[in-house]
Amino acid sequence: MAARLRCRARLRSRYARRLLRSALRGHAAAAAPELGRARRRAAGCLRRSGSELAAERGRVRTHELPSARARPRRARTRSGADAARALRDPARQGHARLDPLRRARARERARGQGGRDPVARCRAFGVRRGGRRGGRSGGGRALGAAPHPRLPRRRARSGREEERAEERREEGRREVSALRDAVIWITGASRGIGRAIALDLAAQGARVVLLAKSERPHPKLEGTIGETARAVEALGGTALPIKLDVREEHEIEAALARTLETFGRLDGLIHNAGAIHLAPLAETPLRRFDLLHEVNARAAFALSQICLPALQRAPRAQMLFLAPPIDLAAHWIEGRIAYTMSKYGVSLLVRGLAEELRSQRIAVHALWPARTIATAAVQMLGGEEWMRRSRRPAFFAEAVRALFLRPDPLATSGRCYLDEEVLREAGVHDFRRYAVDPTLEPLHDLYVADGPSIT
Repeated sequence: MAARLRCRARLRSRYARRLLRSALRGHAAAAAPELGRARRRAAGCLRRSGSELAAERGRVRTHELPSARARPRRARTRSGADAARALRDPARQGHARLDPLRRARARERARGQGGRDPVARCRAFGVRRGGRRGGRSGGGRALGAAPHPRLPRRRARSGREEERAEERREEGRREVSALRDAVIWITGASRGIGRAIALDLAAQGARVVLLAKSERPHPKLEGTIGETARAVEALGGTALPIKLDVREEHEIEAALARTLETFGRLDGLIHNAGAIHLAPLAETPLRRFDLLHEVNARAAFALSQICLPALQRAPRAQMLFLAPPIDLAAHWIEGRIAYTMSKYGVSLLVRGLAEELRSQRIAVHALWPARTIATAAVQMLGGEEWMRRSRRPAFFAEAVRALFLRPDPLATSGRCYLDEEVLREAGVHDFRRYAVDPTLEPLHDLYVADGPSIT
């Protein structure tokens, strides 16, 4: 009997060997009354009580034993109708567990898998043939069972895909380094577009200097530089609010001195402050004409001149002005001569500065909204109707950020961009989510040729 059982060791499956060892223990336990306690210890039967040995001979049902009730054993997964019946019938559970070779031989005969072939015998046992001991094997998984869950394998990238991935990583590193700890001046930062630009750049890690006259609340206009500074700090950014009238040279110089004292550098200038007056010649007093040119054109010139020495020391200096592309169509000039002169003057300044400062590696751009932005100026000109047909200031702020994060700003220095154009180049195409009322088409801004405009 023992010789016949030991021949089963030729099976190379670890699970089959485990079944053989279980059968050997079972037959050794059946002869336990004739063996001494020492021989039963050597046979590995110490854990088997007398009632369990009796159950093996069919006298007691194993599922009724106290040890079985106290510690139920987990039935092994088997295939075939006899295994299913054994799992359903408690009276057969002990027999199925204690004599696995008998069940295996029955399945072998039923399937016609007789013979000495180890592979065929492994299939009769319902397990995969294992490998060498200590090596990789099938793990005893039943044939036909569901495969082990595996994570999806990552497809190998081609050379071109790897190059593109590296370009994206490099672009991300450039974006972080372009704005991280950069010190940027923003005029008109108390409300509207200037406030949105400050919040957006601060969220990218820039240190913003907030310049505006609104140090205290205005009776008709909401927002102050102090409120914007608190909003920036709430985002975890750094802000320096400075009261500034862009028409006064000494105030600009004092603001620059305070900036350099606080941060030690200046990396960018954004001239957002502006004045607007849309009226024909007869309805434009000279003092209004002077105001338009002082706040729009003259202030842009003065800011550039005073900040130039500090920007020359910056590794990646940029200037940005809110000015439209120059379109000499008569309908853009008629009825708003003074305002158009002041804004086109800033556009000409951008073109000239770009050429003068290119050798000093200072990029100069102009940016203009393609559609109206919901600001106090639009509210004053068109009321709630125009406000509903406008975009939120965050749209323009994202265009400013995209322009500042360009890999080579000097390559496009001197251009006058529309915000839509910049965002399309940056990969943004869904503009409807920026609308104040998504059900309405936003109005085209001044100096933009296509579609209905605010004229």
